[in-house]
Parts: sequence; C-alpha cells; structure tokens
Amino acid sequence: MDRALGEVFMNKAINGDQTLNEAFINNLISKEFTNLSRGEQNVNQSLFAETLRGDPIAPYDLAMRYEFGQWVAKGTAKAYYFYLLAALRGNTEAQLHIGKMFLDGQRVTKNEEIAALLFGLAAKKGNLDALFRLAVAYEFGQGVAQDPAQAFIYFKEAADKGDTTAQTNTAKIYEQGRGVVQDVRVALHYYEKAAAEGDAGALGNLGVLYFDGAEGIAQDKKKALEYFKKAAERGNTLAKFNLGLLCLESQRVDEALQHFNEAAEVGYSDALYQLGTMFLNGQGVEPDLERAIQLFKEAAADKENPDALYTLGMMYGKNYLPENRTKQFELFSEAAAKGHIDSMYSLGIMYLNGQGDVSNEKESFEKAFAHFDEAASNGHIDSRYYIGLMHEEGLGVAQNKEEAINSYKLAKNLGSDLARLALEKLSGSNLARRELEKLTLVLPCHNDEEQLGPRSETLAEEVASFEHTQELQSGNTTGNDSPSNHIPDLYDLSKTGRG
Repeated sequence: MDRALGEVFMNKAINGDQTLNEAFINNLISKEFTNLSRGEQNVNQSLFAETLRGDPIAPYDLAMRYEFGQWVAKGTAKAYYFYLLAALRGNTEAQLHIGKMFLDGQRVTKNEEIAALLFGLAAKKGNLDALFRLAVAYEFGQGVAQDPAQAFIYFKEAADKGDTTAQTNTAKIYEQGRGVVQDVRVALHYYEKAAAEGDAGALGNLGVLYFDGAEGIAQDKKKALEYFKKAAERGNTLAKFNLGLLCLESQRVDEALQHFNEAAEVGYSDALYQLGTMFLNGQGVEPDLERAIQLFKEAAADKENPDALYTLGMMYGKNYLPENRTKQFELFSEAAAKGHIDSMYSLGIMYLNGQGDVSNEKESFEKAFAHFDEAASNGHIDSRYYIGLMHEEGLGVAQNKEEAINSYKLAKNLGSDLARLALEKLSGSNLARRELEKLTLVLPCHNDEEQLGPRSETLAEEVASFEHTQELQSGNTTGNDSPSNHIPDLYDLSKTGRG
C-alpha cells in the first residue's frame, strides 16, 4: 500500500468509479493485515475487523496508529490510506485531516478542489473546524469560486456554534461592513464572545476598538491597554506593537522599546520600522544610524511596508546611504503602488527633475503631473501646488493660468504656504518670487542636484527629530505648514509619514 495507490483510491471515490466496491476495499485491508507481525496483529485485530465490517471510526484509529507508530510500524502512506477510507465512510475528523493534506500538499499532490469538497462534507455534519475552513475557502477562492457572501454565511454559522476564530472573523466583517451592513455593536458582541474564551485576535481587536473609539463605543485607552496586555500575553504580535505605541504616547519609552523588540523578533515589519525611527533619533537608545538603516531594510524586505520603502528611498542620498536615484525611484514606486501618498508626491518630483524611468522630457512631465494629481486626490497639499505650477509653466499639460490660479487657491486654502507665495508672486510680489525660487523645483534639472533645494547641514537638522513618528498614528500625509518643510528635497526625512 502506498500514496500512489491512495490517490488512485481517492480519485476513484470522487469520480464515482464503480470498481471501488467493498470487495476492492476489503481485499486491500486484508492484505495489509497479513503484512503485520503476529504481535501487531494481536493488538490491532479488533480494529481491522471493525474496519472490514464498514465502521467509519476504526480506520481513523488505525490511521492514527500508523501515523504515530503506535502498536504498528510507523507508515505515513498507510496512515494516509486509512484516513481516506475513514473519510469516504463519513468520518468528519478524517475528512478534515485529509482536506488539510490536500490543501497544503502535505504528502499528497496539492488539490484545493478536493480539500474544499472534503471540508464541505465534514461541515454538513457539523464539524466546526471544517465549517471555518470552508468559509476561508470561499473567502479566498481556494478550490471554489471566490464568494465573500457565502464565506460570511459559513463564518457566522461557525461563530454562532461557538468557534472562537470564526467569531473573530465574523466580528471583523461586521466592523468593516465587508459584504454586510456595517455594525460595530454587533462586531463588539462577537469580539467579546471570542475574547471570553481567550482568543488573542479578538482581545487585540477589542483593544483597537477602544483605543480608537467608534460609533456607539466611547474611546477608552485604559480599557484598550487592558485588552492589549491580555492579547500580548497570549502571543499576539500586533497587540505587543500596539502596547509599544501606547507606552510611547505616555512617554514610557523603555517599556515601548521592550514591546517593539518583542514584536520585531518575529519579523513584524511595523515594529522593525518603529525601532528604526527610534535608533535614528536616539529615542530611548543611543543614536545609531547604521542600526536604523538595517532595521528599515528589514522592515522593507518583503516589500509590504510602504513606510519603510519610502523612508529607505529618502535615505538613498547624502549622510545616509550612497546616492542612488534608480534605487530611490524603485522604492518610491513600490510604496506608491501600496497607496503611500508621500511616495506618489516624491515620484512626481523625480519625474519633474527628469529622474524617472523615461528619457523623453514631455513624457516625464506628463508622468509627474499624473503622480501629483493622484497624490492631491488623496489629500497631499503640496501636490496641488505643483499641479498649479505645471499649469502655469505648461509642463506636461497645456499652459493655463486660470487653472494654475484655481489650483493655487485650493492649495492655499488647505494651508500651503507655497501656494500662498505663488499667488503673491502672480500679483507682482518680488519677495514672494525670490522665496519661491529658493523653495520650488521650477524646471527639470536632469541630475543637476543644485535644483533639489538647500540641504540641512547636520543629521539633527535634517531629520528634525524625525517628528513624523508621531504622524505614524494620525496618518497625516498632507504636509507641514512651514515653507521650509515644503522644500521638495528627496532626502528630507522630516517629511516622512504614514501613508
């Protein structure tokens, strides 16, 4: 008996092959029994006999014995065969077990369709784990057509029957209004049910709800702290990170470092990024630029953390990393693709300088305008100023003074000092014109570094105490109010912020 025979057996069953009859099955079982030693036969005789009589539990017990080498020689292929037999006889634990094997490709050829079929069979008989896995299959389209509405039905059914992970998932769906009417109170109900059973994810999400507050739920940071602690004690990485943020907010820097380090140890990218900012600024630790850069690189390694990607892009210049425009462009592009607004803006600046991925000046301007437009539509104030500038100068778009003035006015009303100066310049102010010459990229420099604007002379001045770490929570990416902070300097780390 081997895995190949087992897979043939499974395929026969699924396809309704008529050769798969009791005689076929009993012949295989009898042959296996005769291959056992006399001692093994004595210990396992009753299980084999019950298996031959068609019992659904006995083959599952035999499978467990073969898998773990209990009273028979360990044999995963034989275990697999008996799991299959039990599954085909309706044993839900066996159906679940074999389903997992096919889902993961564990000792069998990966087949998500067979996995979903087996989860469905077990779910129909009330197996909660199978019900949850069937919900996941519909959520992500694993072996079935992706169907979030069907996934929610199965999640909720499992949740109402007491599955804590399903309760947490159901709560999240209600909290986000994903395919259902958003209802934070219902979400709270399911989170509390799962939390009462010690579900770490539910405890952590309750902490977030109380930390932020929501409709019908008053903000309560003390309660949030309690939930984060309980979740962290159960190993929830996100809760450890959130504890660090709470401690940092209340100036308990040493405790914050401890929590961030615990989260970073398992590779949590936000924790790695936060530690990087702390080492860069000397916040609770000795300033260590080399360590900060290493942490930023680790946070950006899987290309999933847009803040880390953006910050590394900023650092590829003087005082930090060797200047590398190509690397900057690549990192900004990756972060912008994940919705990072400051990266969209930075790409606009690069294209305006002729430092993008095109050599044609007209196309470079057009791409600059497109990036500024995207960033502006997401609330980036200075991008609105540059849209006005490009209309005024006819860069990438038709020259149109009226459109320029409208963009400047909108940016000014949102707090842009650059736009205010631009309007004053158009009114004839020479002082405003001189200020803008210092602060604004007017024409593409084609690697002429001087047009990037003045640089700070020291690390401390340039990072401005890395104040954007506070913006990490607020999500503020609209820029600062001071004209000095609007310099389109791709190396000015004080402008980084959570996108």
